[in-house]
Amino acid sequence: GAAAVAVLLFWPSPPPIDLNRMVAFPFDVRGARGEEEPDGDLLAYHIVQALDQLGGVRWSEGRDMLEERYRQDLRLVTESVMRRAARAHGAGYFLDGTLLYRGDTARVMLALHSTEDELQVARADTSDIRTATEHVAYRAVADVLLSTVPDAGRLGVLALAGRSHEAIQPFARAEREFYYGRYSEAFELYSTAVEADSTFALAAVKGAQAASWMHNQQAATQLVAVALEHVDALPPLWTHFARGFEAYSTGKADSAVYHFERAIELDDEWPEGWMGLGETYQHHLPRRIPQDSLARDAFEKVYARTAGYAPALYHLTEYAIRDGDRDEVLRFLDEYRRAEPDAAAQGILELALACSQSSPDEIDWQRHMAEDVGRVFQAAKLLGVGAFDPDCAMAAYRAVLRYETPATTAWTYSALFGLQCMLVATGRWDELRTLLDSAAATGSIAGIVTRRHYILNALAGADVETEAQTLAG
Repeated sequence: GAAAVAVLLFWPSPPPIDLNRMVAFPFDVRGARGEEEPDGDLLAYHIVQALDQLGGVRWSEGRDMLEERYRQDLRLVTESVMRRAARAHGAGYFLDGTLLYRGDTARVMLALHSTEDELQVARADTSDIRTATEHVAYRAVADVLLSTVPDAGRLGVLALAGRSHEAIQPFARAEREFYYGRYSEAFELYSTAVEADSTFALAAVKGAQAASWMHNQQAATQLVAVALEHVDALPPLWTHFARGFEAYSTGKADSAVYHFERAIELDDEWPEGWMGLGETYQHHLPRRIPQDSLARDAFEKVYARTAGYAPALYHLTEYAIRDGDRDEVLRFLDEYRRAEPDAAAQGILELALACSQSSPDEIDWQRHMAEDVGRVFQAAKLLGVGAFDPDCAMAAYRAVLRYETPATTAWTYSALFGLQCMLVATGRWDELRTLLDSAAATGSIAGIVTRRHYILNALAGADVETEAQTLAG
């Protein structure tokens, strides 16, 4: 009797079943597969990685839920094995399917099962040309969800329904590229999807995100405008996200927060909603404070809900560098590197880390400037937040001003502004006067505007009251 009570009290109970959580198990692949075409594992992985970001339903890969003997030989996996594994992880449904390559077509046959009984909930059988394998899978998933999930119109996957393979194929590839921080490639692919289907609002807003990471504000503005023209084609989650991103892009911080929070209210597990909120606190000044803590909290929520999602990893690595927590920096940076992101973004983190762990004198600034001006400038911004490492930040800003390259002109004013901020933060008044006066003496627009910062600096507590009063006069 005592033993029975002990078992009841201490034996771990299974997690509660969540009807909005689904597991995708590896597909059974039949027929000759081309070199670029996904295998059964990869197709399930694509479904999870792409559709989990679209909101409304949480997706997980099933392979890792299986016992070792089943992972070694997927032919042993039966429906009951999948049901038991999915149920043990609290999922309400699981998906299995067959991918059949035949001639120039790809055929996906899906079955959606309940974990609570032995019923098959829905089936889908979809075919298309072989170059659109992911497209076929997305359409099939949309079909089974549409017939199964209550209020299915809120699901992001349904924004893909009815799109041509010429639009879906680049979109599917773009989703993978964006997830792993390869923003240049993602931007090109999202743009291709929008060119193929000018009403593809989801591709447009995702393309705007990619453009924003590339600091291409003009492209981001144009794409989000396309998304808003066709906002009625978006599910409610993405409608709020598109409106939030438009506000974020135009500096309307409180409006951006409002829309991203409305999206999160609809699905508080949705990584994209938390990511948008985090970016707003990271780059703007909404009324709510402290912005840095709110941004970091949002990025940590994204990290907890994804696996290897490069946008969140990038920002968390930034915070770890500023914390001076070497172990956490290396953990996040290693995970970020495994995604094989754009070299430009990775280079910013590595340069900032190298300077913060050594000294500005040990950095070959001229070489870094020759390779990528933006890397040097963005590393300076990262290290200058809260005057975390003003010496490294100032050395990087001065490198932008010292070493002229074809791309330097566009960064000059921003480097001047960043450097003067560091001089104010560290109380170096004489150096501040020399910088602003010498810049103004060049007669350039940037130099003239920069000298007006005497007024802002005085308001911030700098000992430049005389110069500020003269300019105000």
